[in-house]
Amino acid sequence: MYLTLMLPKMISLYNDHTERFERITPKVQLGIQALVTDSAYAHLKSLNLGLVVGPDSVDQHKNRTLDLLLENGFAVKKVAMHIATPVGCDAPAPQQFTTLDTATKLPLLQLREPTLAAHAPRFFSDIDGVIFDVGMSGLRSDHTVSLLTDVLQEAAKLKKKVIITDRINPLGPCMEGPGEIPLRPGITIAELGRFLNTHVLSNRADLTTISLQGWHRDEPLRGLSAGPERFEGAFDRSLLELLSSLKPLEVTLGTQGEASLLFPQDEQPSTWEYNYLRELCDKLGLVTSEHSYWSKEKKRLYKGIKISSRLDAGNASIVNTLLTLTRFLSQRKSVVVSCTPAFDSVMGDDEVRRFFEHMIGFDTLKSKVEKSVSRFARKVRNCLLYKPFPEAHALQIIRV
Repeated sequence: MYLTLMLPKMISLYNDHTERFERITPKVQLGIQALVTDSAYAHLKSLNLGLVVGPDSVDQHKNRTLDLLLENGFAVKKVAMHIATPVGCDAPAPQQFTTLDTATKLPLLQLREPTLAAHAPRFFSDIDGVIFDVGMSGLRSDHTVSLLTDVLQEAAKLKKKVIITDRINPLGPCMEGPGEIPLRPGITIAELGRFLNTHVLSNRADLTTISLQGWHRDEPLRGLSAGPERFEGAFDRSLLELLSSLKPLEVTLGTQGEASLLFPQDEQPSTWEYNYLRELCDKLGLVTSEHSYWSKEKKRLYKGIKISSRLDAGNASIVNTLLTLTRFLSQRKSVVVSCTPAFDSVMGDDEVRRFFEHMIGFDTLKSKVEKSVSRFARKVRNCLLYKPFPEAHALQIIRV
């Protein structure tokens, strides 16, 4: 499931943002906005800088990060942009290549994999440091987390400075799930960078984090104007990203962020099972409707349900939703659901798969996961930039 992008030699770093947002000064400033407006960071203008961004690296007025930095006197010399392959896409993505940004003519490295390692000597040459301005989905399995880890590691090796401009976590301040870093860590990208640099990497990078200004963790949307922070549909997209590591399920994301969970036509649940699944989704706070999809790559018809969340992402448990749905699916006779090879790496360990395959009981899984979340919560406290501290969701299976 991939997306093919046909790109000319000279491309724009982002989509055309000719339609500007109304110039209302937001009460909350993103890290990139604080970097270019706060005189405390003026000394960074003397550095030759690389820039790591994603397609949505813009401010709340849709100004590109690259343009903001150049207009405010920062000496950006080269850019790397990671474009993740969306869930549900059919065609393979092209390999990494170097081109030029249309507007600035700066060298632009397109990354189809979340790594800079193969390009580190070339990318980090002739610069003093790198600005990292990429938002995360809210899940540890997000490619952004892998890319940030890689940037910190390579910068530490090459003695380069890293500056992370913070962005808001669209899944809110909740810690839950397995792994040394919980599947849903409930912290921002800058806080995660501080944790990686302090507790995970063997060699620390010279790291500076630029905090959000005027933002409170317990009111993550208050004070924001319209802009790049994609809260609507964040829960749905993240849930379907996780379910995509099960087979033979087909997961698709629509143009408006709507998500669909689909089964092959010849492996359909019974009418009773569909009705129960929809009742279960309703109890989980998910709105469902019937949906079908023809996969051109697999030449196969899929039928199932379209899913959207009616709950605020910060108050809904994505891990409990995942466990509830996977347990239900694993008990179906008409659908043989199994884990893809990527499942354990997405989850962070093999405990969820072992539960899913009936190798361990729920109480064992609950004990192990909640202990790992508690360990992470203790270790991460000295890396947090905002109050209150994130809260942990208790693990549970929802029943109709």
